[in-house]
Amino acid sequence: MNRPVFLAALMSSFSIAASAQSLDAHEHGHSELSIAVEGSKVVIELEAPGADIVGFEYAPKSDDDKAAVEAAKAKLSKPIELLGIAAAAGCKGVSTEVELEGEGEHNEFHAKYELECSDVKALATMEPVFFKMFPKAGELEVVAVGDNGQMKGELEPGKNVLDLTGIL
Repeated sequence: MNRPVFLAALMSSFSIAASAQSLDAHEHGHSELSIAVEGSKVVIELEAPGADIVGFEYAPKSDDDKAAVEAAKAKLSKPIELLGIAAAAGCKGVSTEVELEGEGEHNEFHAKYELECSDVKALATMEPVFFKMFPKAGELEVVAVGDNGQMKGELEPGKNVLDLTGIL
């Protein structure tokens, strides 16, 4: 299977699994981060309950709600900063999509990032500022796949260093 097709299939499986989980159980304080690294290409998906990001999950109604959603989208649109990606990795954004999705009282933020990095080995250690940007977030479940393997882990405030050494 060629690399772009493999990466697309891998990220689709992340999306399908995340969608199935979202339908089965909605858990405040629990966000999910999926990372796929293949060659110099990095694809990242983030899903987080609205309550963790802006303090509410209903569709934004007031001007203040709408402003909070737009401010959150602006923060979520900066994956290199948000995820603590080292400058040495030489990553440049190829595409970024951030949306608030859901129905009724259960809206979630979904972000998808595509990066091109000149030195993926420099991604070995990342220290996301996710919990600083969004202090209501409780934990970030991480699934990562790279050219040399896969890993699963969990980050939380005070324990937010992501070690990808084994998969790169």
